[in-house]
Amino acid sequence: MVRLSAPGNLLLAGEYAVLEEGGLGLCLAPEVRATLAIEPAPDWEVEFRYEARCDVWRGEGPLPPLLQALASVLGELPRARLVLDTTAFSPNGQKTGLGSSAAAALLLTAGFDHILHGERADVDVLAPLAVRTHRHFQGGRGSGYDVMCSAWGGLTLFRGGETPSARRLDLGWLPGPALVSGLDPVSTPAAVLSYREWKEGHPQQAAHYLERNNTLISQLANADSLEAALPLLRDLSELSRQLGRQLGRPAEVPPQLKTFLFAKALGAGDELFWVLDQPERLQAFGLGSLDIAWEGLRWE
Repeated sequence: MVRLSAPGNLLLAGEYAVLEEGGLGLCLAPEVRATLAIEPAPDWEVEFRYEARCDVWRGEGPLPPLLQALASVLGELPRARLVLDTTAFSPNGQKTGLGSSAAAALLLTAGFDHILHGERADVDVLAPLAVRTHRHFQGGRGSGYDVMCSAWGGLTLFRGGETPSARRLDLGWLPGPALVSGLDPVSTPAAVLSYREWKEGHPQQAAHYLERNNTLISQLANADSLEAALPLLRDLSELSRQLGRQLGRPAEVPPQLKTFLFAKALGAGDELFWVLDQPERLQAFGLGSLDIAWEGLRWE
């Protein structure tokens, strides 16, 4: 039986830009891992463990949706016995927004590719296949940053497009952020629709946003210290707030978070924020820094 794991994924900066050809995003893989155990079998025995649930499928009826998406990329899937476990992403049965479906798509792609070809393909081969799988699962949408981030681990510079790419960044000076929940959940598909409609009506502003985002993230990728990065991060936070106002999707930092060294909305709205400060200061407010998963897809 083959066993493998993959970490979560967060888009720290570049929201909406990653949907565009050449749009840049800064991604971080938190050390929260989904796992897969898989082996060939004469009959299907599929177990999905997620949130507070466990779904079992033994070949009755159509393939589960995520396996259907994978079959659209890899072709007919061989029967297998597998356990896919993403419960670490949902402590107490509550989703945390750390990208469990992307990590799951990556693991299933890697596991079935191994069964089909009898070898462990390199991550640069598997990641694009997993992006296609995840896009099929999402109805043809998705930038792919989440899959790429889980595949490579650590901190990555993501470049969006029909065929997205990512490369690891050496930003050892950037501490793991703390996450703080906002007041209301955000629908990502609705937020993306708002962006598409705004872009259609304001093409010049959209082009300016993309150019400014890419400039700031490119400079951030080359920063050599937190001190050098902070002005860039604050400019990215302001850019996010300005775009949020345009879209009617607030990305405003709550007053209580403005006392920290840095705070920014995470993704398309104000559902979640990431915060940087000294560990002891975060702890004083009941916050803990995320550990960064410096290893992405891992064969156990």
